[in-house]
Amino acid sequence: MQKHLFAVFLVMYLITLVGNGLIILAIHSDSRLHTPMYFFLSNLSFMDICFTTVIVPNMLVNLLSETKFISYVGCLVQMYFFMALGNTDSYLLASMAIDRLVAICNPFHYDVVMSPRRCLLLLLGSCTISHLHSVLRVLLMSRLSFCTRRSFAQSYSTVQLKQTVAHKRLLEVDLACGQSASLLKEVPGIVMKTIKKTQALMKHAFLELIVS
Repeated sequence: MQKHLFAVFLVMYLITLVGNGLIILAIHSDSRLHTPMYFFLSNLSFMDICFTTVIVPNMLVNLLSETKFISYVGCLVQMYFFMALGNTDSYLLASMAIDRLVAICNPFHYDVVMSPRRCLLLLLGSCTISHLHSVLRVLLMSRLSFCTRRSFAQSYSTVQLKQTVAHKRLLEVDLACGQSASLLKEVPGIVMKTIKKTQALMKHAFLELIVS
């Protein structure tokens, strides 16, 4: 059964790599596609490749291995990149939505508003916010006290740590770390709410600028 799963996921992974790779190659090889929309699309394809590479290769190895464990450090590293790249995908999609909004609502000033410099700033902003959020989550997680076993019987360590036995172990903290556990739940939520409110205000200001 595991060999069949290995073959299925390997084919899906290769399709993902080849498909996104062809998109990137097509965009960079054709000068007519050097526009903001395709700039974001090529970066989105690159992030998709990185996002799947964080999880799938390790899963494929474990499907053929007798010992299916992930270390504590490996789990934190995987969780960091999983969240960072996943959030970056979302922010890039939001940037593409802004690009289409400008193209529809203000087509005559599209080249000025969506200049290469602003596109690059949107890309850097998407990556920076996502990685800072992931760093915060991982740092808070690393402060917690865990059981003596430093590896977990899972090949896939997700953010939804409560759903598996291994992830339940990861969240079993002693009373001394109760404050850290509380921070782990509350601080990222507060940060993301602040970011979302700031984004909403920026969108309204951006729309006012376009209309005027």
